[in-house]
Amino acid sequence: MAATSTGLTGRGSIVLDINHKKQIDLSESLDSLSVNCGVNWSFGTGANQANMLYHGSLTREDDSAVIDISGTDIQDAFGEDCDFAALKLLYIKNTDATEKLLLGADANHIGIFATLATDVLEIAPGGFFLWCDPSAAGLDVTTNKNLAILAEITEITCDIVLMGLAT
Repeated sequence: MAATSTGLTGRGSIVLDINHKKQIDLSESLDSLSVNCGVNWSFGTGANQANMLYHGSLTREDDSAVIDISGTDIQDAFGEDCDFAALKLLYIKNTDATEKLLLGADANHIGIFATLATDVLEIAPGGFFLWCDPSAAGLDVTTNKNLAILAEITEITCDIVLMGLAT
């Protein structure tokens, strides 16, 4: 059975406020950076809208890396299959204390990398990756539908959020 939502609202944002100071002679020089961007999400199928959400904690072994996000591999909070047709948000945090999380390197990996079969993103322990496409179409995941998550050595734990459009 396909997951059918009746409502989804939320906000995702990134805030970076960094001040870099340097003492030069007797004066102080300041280099400041401020980035504040985000998306306000609502239920639907247009720009800044989504109608399917998956979130959870996963443990993956080095040889069981592929999750089909347009099939029956994952279920939403209500126990219904998450069958994504388009992806609009991917958040993944490596919660493992020692191993790197390897994202990618599958011939049918979702199309966030230039070379699907070989490109790999390494996420250090405690690190995270956030990808967002708030356009009306999102990223088509009906052909390249695998979320490939590998452990650096034996086993990895991670938190994950997927948001997008149902098939």
